[in-house]
Amino acid sequence: MKLTTGLLLSALASSVCAESEDAGVYIFQKGEWPNSAKPSILSAEEARLILTQRLGVTQYHSIGDASWIQSIEKYGVQKDSSLPELILVVEGVTTSTALLLEKPFMSLEAAFKISNPPSSSATHKLIKDLQEQIGTSNDDCAIEDAIIPSNTRCWNGRSKVVQVDLAVKSPSVQQLGNIKSSLIEMANNGEMNVAVIFMPESARYAKNAAQPYGTYSMPSQVQLERRQQVEEPMVVPSASSSAPSTQVKQSMAPNSSEPILGVPKVCYTSIEDCNNSTNTCSGHGKCYKKSGTDRSGCFACQCAPTRREFTVGESKQKAFTLDYWGGAACQKEDVSGPFWLLATFSIVVVGLVAWGISMIFSIGEEKLPGVIGAGVSSKAR
Repeated sequence: MKLTTGLLLSALASSVCAESEDAGVYIFQKGEWPNSAKPSILSAEEARLILTQRLGVTQYHSIGDASWIQSIEKYGVQKDSSLPELILVVEGVTTSTALLLEKPFMSLEAAFKISNPPSSSATHKLIKDLQEQIGTSNDDCAIEDAIIPSNTRCWNGRSKVVQVDLAVKSPSVQQLGNIKSSLIEMANNGEMNVAVIFMPESARYAKNAAQPYGTYSMPSQVQLERRQQVEEPMVVPSASSSAPSTQVKQSMAPNSSEPILGVPKVCYTSIEDCNNSTNTCSGHGKCYKKSGTDRSGCFACQCAPTRREFTVGESKQKAFTLDYWGGAACQKEDVSGPFWLLATFSIVVVGLVAWGISMIFSIGEEKLPGVIGAGVSSKAR
């Protein structure tokens, strides 16, 4: 199925018609166009899950309602698809804007619509968070360059989220109309899947709930949760105990791998190359796919804590400590925690000593009262 050159413009005009203030979402991908004459009406949180499934960042998002799975499977990307995914969010769409772009072509309904679309600030925050989850936040590219997956300066991986606001005149309505042919051609040729969201101007200052798109995790939070999962009590029962009271979870046991020499690379072309070049992350982690497509990408080390056991006292009770690692090959021990603890303690002690010395000097410099001097004066004979 081929799209006419005025399809996006007609979709833009129909998405802001007077009888509807919903945000229209249009999906263009090779072989299947889920746009329908009767588009589904979805919530903002449900729409977020669909977008994250297309962008490949579902590890940071959880499904709150099981009934949403059908919509996610219907409007999400195909499981066997490795094509680049572009999400284009257009803010500030008005009826007058649509009239400027309107052409005498048959209009096409949206794939689905977002009821009660959130405000521009909430949408902007969601896009920033999605960019961080994807691993790219390059907003310096012009709209003509940002939609080209082969442009490595603007793309880092297979997914991209672009937000434009027609109210700030950059890009202009004319520029947005000029890129329609490129989007249509790439979608028809199977070079890229495209999802365009037209947010009405009436929703710019909408009063929504505190989190209109729902809750989700960020990469830093996920890493912290993984780190907390391996933190257990320091002392464990000895081997002679009949029933251990706790079980220690260890994400990665140390092996015989030695730290590598020199400066390791940040990215490797395959997981085998990563393991061989870093000696399996120096035995302190494992290689994983950091970014990229199924055929090519960036493989890097993901460091994990290692356990070091020792005995305590004459009872030979076993205990252990967790060592944390860093560096591109997990070859460096992370001592940031003890360093900041020691530095903070030293600064506090030095401050207290300086304060005590200054107090002693201030007391010694005070003059004695006059009555004491009058009582000890000598009498002439």
